[in-house]
Amino acid sequence: FSLGSLFQERGYDTSYVYGGDSQFDFMRYFFTNNGYRVVGRESKTEKDWIFNNAWGVSDEDLFRWATEEADKNQAANKPFFMHVMTVSNHRPFTFPEGRIDMPSNSGRFAAVKYSDYAIGTFIENAKKKPWFANTLFVVVADHCAQSAGKVELDVTKYQIPCVFYNPNLVKPGVFKGMCSQIDIAPTIAGLLNWSYTSRFYGHDLLSAGYPKEARRAFVSNYQKIALLTEDKLAILKPKGEFSVGPVVPRTGEFTPDITGQFQPFVEDTVSYYQSAAWLLNNKHLGKDVSAP
Repeated sequence: FSLGSLFQERGYDTSYVYGGDSQFDFMRYFFTNNGYRVVGRESKTEKDWIFNNAWGVSDEDLFRWATEEADKNQAANKPFFMHVMTVSNHRPFTFPEGRIDMPSNSGRFAAVKYSDYAIGTFIENAKKKPWFANTLFVVVADHCAQSAGKVELDVTKYQIPCVFYNPNLVKPGVFKGMCSQIDIAPTIAGLLNWSYTSRFYGHDLLSAGYPKEARRAFVSNYQKIALLTEDKLAILKPKGEFSVGPVVPRTGEFTPDITGQFQPFVEDTVSYYQSAAWLLNNKHLGKDVSAP
């Protein structure tokens, strides 16, 4: 069960378009075993890009590939769901010269500005396509530039952008409540007005039935996993250790509790991660298995 399986059940072509080599990090294995077509650098030749480094092709090359895939689906009268993952925001932060007012290889901010340019160019080109009017665009980060901080898990390092865009489909607005990446899939399904049996841990953020007190985010680093709300943070660590207490998400101010009054929140945190692991390991998250 995944966002991809929901689209596949409705006759969509599902594809993963990646600027690098999709064997990296087992991405090809993961996506092909979940019903996606994979379009990566290894399936292309040098004539298919204008810029390339160790990580992969430039963002504008990647978005051109995505546009070509969308055009093919349009020509075949096939609806599509496409997951497009960029690579320009990685060291050495190089990209084609002359696109923005900052030189290539001049640091992260230049790479971010280049990615912004590439996304904007992609959207402007998409507006000229027949598939634009009925296509929902979602732009989101997979992680921040740096998650290390002076505290054991700095929640300010996990604030990422997410934009849902299509002037024909989405009314302008800002969602200010606590949320995280796992809420994106059910929110997309909600915008598409789909009815389905969900195994998502996230929520449709725009649903009237999603109460404010249920809003939360999940954050983690190499060895620590956590549950975050507007005023509490619980961090689970190796060897059964944990930290819990009040937090101010915008500033990262965290005060570990020593009174035990936050123990129920620790148990909530354990239940999320432990139940997800149990469902996965016991094969209850597959699309062909009835929800427990």
